[in-house]
Amino acid sequence: MNNVIIIAKDSAPTTDPAGLVVYRYALSISNLGINTKLYSILNRKSKHKQILPNWLLSITSKYLNVINKDNIFTLLFSLIIDIRNKVKKNEKIYLITHTNPLYSHWIGIVLKVIFHKNIVWISSFTDPYAKSPFEKKKLRTIGKLIRIIEQKITFSLCNKIIFVSDLMCQYICDKNKVAKEKSIIIPFYYNECWKLEIKNRINNDNDNDNDNDKIKIVHTGNIYGNRDASLFFKALSYFENEIDFVNFGKINNLPSDMLLPSNIIINDSIPYENVLKEIHQADYILIIDSFFKEIKNPYIPSKIIDAMYLDKKIIGITDKETELYKFLLKTENIIIENKFQPIYEELKRIIKKTSYKTKDYSQYSDNKISYIFETIFFQDN
Repeated sequence: MNNVIIIAKDSAPTTDPAGLVVYRYALSISNLGINTKLYSILNRKSKHKQILPNWLLSITSKYLNVINKDNIFTLLFSLIIDIRNKVKKNEKIYLITHTNPLYSHWIGIVLKVIFHKNIVWISSFTDPYAKSPFEKKKLRTIGKLIRIIEQKITFSLCNKIIFVSDLMCQYICDKNKVAKEKSIIIPFYYNECWKLEIKNRINNDNDNDNDNDKIKIVHTGNIYGNRDASLFFKALSYFENEIDFVNFGKINNLPSDMLLPSNIIINDSIPYENVLKEIHQADYILIIDSFFKEIKNPYIPSKIIDAMYLDKKIIGITDKETELYKFLLKTENIIIENKFQPIYEELKRIIKKTSYKTKDYSQYSDNKISYIFETIFFQDN
């Protein structure tokens, strides 16, 4: 019997982006009929975070068991007992650890040392935390040293490594040929069972009807760090009568002397169910990429998944050849360079369009990528 054990932090029921990545894995794997356990730390801090609606959490599989622990020590103890019992029964055990945060790979290292050949360890990376492009190159801290050591040991001991894109794989592995040979690419995707329920719930909600004739563009989440909305906002000021832009989250990096036009509305963060309602109301979803001088951004924003759930068209502000650029190109969405004139011209084209067409994201359904999980979990390693 095959068993998959997944380790994460703040996975469902919280809306933590990294936690939702592995929850999607858990759903997809368990839907293949594989006994799947998702171990997650859900402590007091986690319980203050935003929680997924019950009608989404109720969509699960009989093969999935979510186990929440209060801290890393009770988590590790439970894992050792669980794996030991399965080893005694000669059951096949696959272990998946996921970043970020960093501790889950340390748990993988401990369990691999204890159980060695009795488990197949798969490490999952969505963040290059050992050499984050958001950090200064010359920055040397104890935390960074620990992350570097953790990554090196993980690459050495694990059997397979999951990355969300080729660019992320190249950036994280760098010159490590062994890690590249172990790599598997699983792009950000959506769960079809969730999509059906989301569209059924949200589309049938009459409160979602948008009676405003103006085009509505929505951005969900904070705009900070290497993301820059100033040129987009400047261009929006020329279309106050035609376009409304609503942001749900903080914006931390606008020039202090910049006056926002009346068609830019900044609200606080809202619960996930309300996020879905706002996306349903919108004509376009805005995604602003992070910009770096020396590299093409290897990240791809996880908020593309919310757009895919509701088949909404995306306006992406990004550089060429980034992972977001490749995704937008493949899905025939709108790509704009982060310069005033291209943004202005694209907004002008948008308001001249008389009809809005929803997108078809079916190529990123878990139904289409399930063969990857079948390749991993239905073969000898």
